[in-house]
Amino acid sequence: MREKEIRHLAYRLKKEKEDSGKGAIVFLGAGASVTGNVPLAKDVIKDILDLYADSPDIDDLKKEEQANYYELMSCLTVKQRKELFKKYIDESKINAAHIYLAKLMEAGYIDYILTVNFDNLILRALALYSLFPATYDIAMLKELTTAKFEAPGVVYLHGRYDGFNLINTEDEFKEVKDLVVDSIKRLEDRPWIVAGYGATDPVFEYIIGLRKFESNLYWISYRDNEPPRNVTNILKDPSFNAFCIKGHDADSFFVKLHTKLEVGEPTFIAHPFSHMKKIHENLVDIKFEEDTTQRFEVTKKWVEDAISTYERQDNIPEAKDDIKIDNIKLELHTAIVKGDYNKLIDIEKKYSTNNDELKDLLSSGYNTWGIALSEKGERTRNEDGNSLLRESIEKYKKAAELNHTRHMVYNNWGVALKELGNRLQKKEGEPLLKESIKKYEKAIEIKQDYKIAYSNLASAIVSLYYKNNNNPKLLDQALKISETAVKYGASKYNLSCVYALKNEKEIAFKILEEVLEKKEMTFTHIAEDKDWEHLRKDERYIQLKEKYSEA
Repeated sequence: MREKEIRHLAYRLKKEKEDSGKGAIVFLGAGASVTGNVPLAKDVIKDILDLYADSPDIDDLKKEEQANYYELMSCLTVKQRKELFKKYIDESKINAAHIYLAKLMEAGYIDYILTVNFDNLILRALALYSLFPATYDIAMLKELTTAKFEAPGVVYLHGRYDGFNLINTEDEFKEVKDLVVDSIKRLEDRPWIVAGYGATDPVFEYIIGLRKFESNLYWISYRDNEPPRNVTNILKDPSFNAFCIKGHDADSFFVKLHTKLEVGEPTFIAHPFSHMKKIHENLVDIKFEEDTTQRFEVTKKWVEDAISTYERQDNIPEAKDDIKIDNIKLELHTAIVKGDYNKLIDIEKKYSTNNDELKDLLSSGYNTWGIALSEKGERTRNEDGNSLLRESIEKYKKAAELNHTRHMVYNNWGVALKELGNRLQKKEGEPLLKESIKKYEKAIEIKQDYKIAYSNLASAIVSLYYKNNNNPKLLDQALKISETAVKYGASKYNLSCVYALKNEKEIAFKILEEVLEKKEMTFTHIAEDKDWEHLRKDERYIQLKEKYSEA
């Protein structure tokens, strides 16, 4: 599988814009909307089963069919589907992915947005920039004319929640297949960016039917997860010109791409009152025969005063020191969101950090910086990766100095120490593992029900077990910690691993199957986990592998 980083994509988009004047095509899946409170398919399934538990159509489905989104949708009337989606839309909010994607479209780096989502988040985000692109609903069309799609444009491939038609079943997909394929083919060649998409519906097959992406396709994999198997096959085939970008969710991806492209911050975030002023400039109040109302003159003056006080900070009275603090906080927040971490050092030098709010925010910034370094270090399996892990450890140390009550900092600190300790030989690695254990214990001291820290602590003890010639006493400790983690709601996977290492096979495989059934762990991970190495030839392991291996 061929991989790239955001900087490679940013360069490609800049060159495309400079050389041809074209922007990219962005293909959005449900993952782009999830932080905007729009549920994923698995959550929709749960809602349908709860809301329509008495439906005889659903009752007629087999158990595996009741877990299938399209099968369940076929049991609902069109009205029921629309009511379900309207509820989701009414409760949704515009998230960072859509805010920054819209900004990129405004800047000319994106020409088309194709989406399989029903929500209106992208249109609402674009409206914040007074951008109203051509909008196409494939579910509403009977045929396409000879005209091409206008740019900028948004194309709904599954229909819109408020449209006459919604494409939810396999039969409905078949009806619009030719339209969707034709829609995709009509778009002139340009870079493709696929984000938040699981490739589980027929549209994926239509996309790869293009076969060759001359300006490259970039698949944004969720965090460090491997892409689905059908996508991996394409990413391995050089003829597709397709690449994977790992390490991000949809929000962080579009924020960081926006930063790399050096597009200015949205005015409604950086300069909200100037944004309001621009809105006022495009409004006309009602006029009477004898006089013109002065309402807008009054509100315009308020906005001008706010711009002077809060944005330019002209003549801020001493009594309004909180305004200065708020502006510093905004500067810090922006630096953290954009990943401009060196700005933290500048702000710390520039301003006094006696203010508790600022210290807490700086601590959060250094923690986020540490996470970014640590994640990159984990993906880089060489001395450069080790150096990144060491850097992240220093950032966590700084975060803890600024605020010693943040349990997440100590947990993340422990993760970096454990990763580095596992990579190094016993002489160097063992002290780091012991130090990671102390950090997890500190995190638990601060937050006693911190299930993630308990799980990580158990894992660190198992790592120490390997460094200490398989000392069985350490497994007893790990077992006790794993049981506590489960008590607080953690997955039982670590528990199954400890039992496997203790060679208590029956309970180990029983728990492992429970974990696999709940989809808390993939068999791909288990196949690479050395805790199960001595049990690979066990008949129970082979059976679980056959049953739960990813297709």
